[in-house]
Amino acid sequence: MNSFYIAYNIFICALCIVSSYYYSSFIGFRYALDGHEEASRRMVTSMIIFESFFFVHFMLQFILEYQIEGYQPVRDIAKIAKYYIYKGSFLIDFICLLPLTVIKLKRNRQLLFFIVKLIRLMKGFTLLDVQKLMSFLKKR
Repeated sequence: MNSFYIAYNIFICALCIVSSYYYSSFIGFRYALDGHEEASRRMVTSMIIFESFFFVHFMLQFILEYQIEGYQPVRDIAKIAKYYIYKGSFLIDFICLLPLTVIKLKRNRQLLFFIVKLIRLMKGFTLLDVQKLMSFLKKR
């Protein structure tokens, strides 16, 4: 595999893990944000940054090649999109990108929608392939 692709997967893996930790802290301290405009503004800014990276990742999954062990890489965009939708993590990525936190609820309960975004933690640990990471770091 291409070293760029491995570095990209490491970045997305780290982003999944860090964003899940960050979102879970929002859930835990949701009542502390009542009336604190500065904290709410920082939360929205960080959420936009995380979600923009994940949106770019979501869109790239429709055009990035994939390789099944023992076969040549698939570069046909129609096959890549079909593979991503039916056998990839399309559903998880799509559900996590839904802006459910825009829905206003009483007592900051809309922050509980961040629980849906914690599904990315599962994707982050799936992408975390220690063997590939170590071989990538040894080459550098």
